[in-house]
Amino acid sequence: MTHYSLDTWRSYQEDLLTEQERRKLEEHLEGCDRCLALYLEALQPALDRSAVGTGASEAVEAAAWTDAIMERLTPYAAGENGELPQPAPLRRRERWFERKLVHYAAAAAITAAILSTGVLDAMRTGLDRLEQTAAAQPAKPGVADRLMERTTSLLDTIQPKENGGTRRVP
Repeated sequence: MTHYSLDTWRSYQEDLLTEQERRKLEEHLEGCDRCLALYLEALQPALDRSAVGTGASEAVEAAAWTDAIMERLTPYAAGENGELPQPAPLRRRERWFERKLVHYAAAAAITAAILSTGVLDAMRTGLDRLEQTAAAQPAKPGVADRLMERTTSLLDTIQPKENGGTRRVP
């Protein structure tokens, strides 16, 4: 891994490098602790100069700026009981396909398509033909009918005994 010198980092801080070189240094800085330490060392004189200031006017401006920030933060301060105010719940924006109007429009379009293509008429004529063929054929007894017939015939074979019991008639 290539490491960069303190002068290179000062040039970076003073914006004396090309955009491509700056990007290359920034990418390197993300993964190299040694170069990060050099970058912070190059940055220190600039921080010291800004901390000294030039006079009382800057101190007044800084105080006014601090007061303005504190006023903006007042609604977020803890209450008398020490609890922070609850933020308003975020409402998720409804997506277009979740709206009821879209669902109604889709249902209406599908209904119109079914009606216009004649699908329902074809189903009706098919059902009419099925009913006609069912009416023309003799009805076969179903399972329930056959079960009832067998049960009735079994009950008909049972005869009462003289002594209070039942006997089967052959």
